[in-house]
Amino acid sequence: MTDSGKVSNQGHRPDIGDLKRDIYELLAFFLSSQPIAELNDSSSDPLQQLDALQRDLITKRLISVAITIRILDDQGTQVIDLLTAYCGTITKDMTNPGEACGLGLRDACNKIIHARKVTFDTATASTGRAYLYPSLYLEGTERKKAWTVDLDVVKFCRESASVLPMFL
Repeated sequence: MTDSGKVSNQGHRPDIGDLKRDIYELLAFFLSSQPIAELNDSSSDPLQQLDALQRDLITKRLISVAITIRILDDQGTQVIDLLTAYCGTITKDMTNPGEACGLGLRDACNKIIHARKVTFDTATASTGRAYLYPSLYLEGTERKKAWTVDLDVVKFCRESASVLPMFL
């Protein structure tokens, strides 16, 4: 305690168990989307009411993972991009759309946090119902330049999980 009665620490201490759960759930939401869509075999199927939950749950987990990874990296050695593979592609300046490059984990987290537009990729199940494909398209601006990201969610989850041991 300080003289003012306040407790001081070195910053936020995210719970690694919560981060593991969020990564798992994010992956599970995407990978279960198609099988659930296959179950919806009529327009009156009560499972359809659950479809609306997918995007909200995914958004919450995605933001939670991105913020937590960034906090942990900022408090540590800031080397996650040296230890991970790409988890998507980024076009940093849309005036040159042919100049896409690999997207590291730290920058993926930044783009998730600062995206002004998020578009879910969908496909159609044999039942005719839409399901979420595990990729997201993010758009935003940085220093007045428009950027776009094609995020591979499976790779994002894999790379996020791969850095967990360094935060234990």
